[in-house]
Amino acid sequence: MEQVRSLEADPLQAGAARLRQRLFRYFVDAPDITITVCSGVLDPLASARQNYGTEIFTQQLLSSGAFLIENPGMARDRGTVHAAGVAGALKAYEAILRTHPEARRPLLDELVQLREAGNLVAHARSRMRC
Repeated sequence: MEQVRSLEADPLQAGAARLRQRLFRYFVDAPDITITVCSGVLDPLASARQNYGTEIFTQQLLSSGAFLIENPGMARDRGTVHAAGVAGALKAYEAILRTHPEARRPLLDELVQLREAGNLVAHARSRMRC
């Protein structure tokens, strides 16, 4: 899903809020795509309006949906889907930091380090609750 990937790369692009809303509605209405929202590592961002928390949290959901479209055979592997969503959210976070370094979040910095060490998937799986 090109539009989801564009939000990962540039989550603050012109029209990003409308695009996020449209994509979210697409995934909600899609009869053949089910995104199971798992509680997990990004829960603290769900209601955090400061430092782009809501945008990053929403990106997790959108990136999970894009992963399901790109990998339909993985739909039953909730852990992999959840980890793909977290990875997409981290891409968006890093993109935000390039223009807004003051938006740094220790939780997300820790997750970036886990990703770089090759441990993000295992960590996301261990923290998800669904």
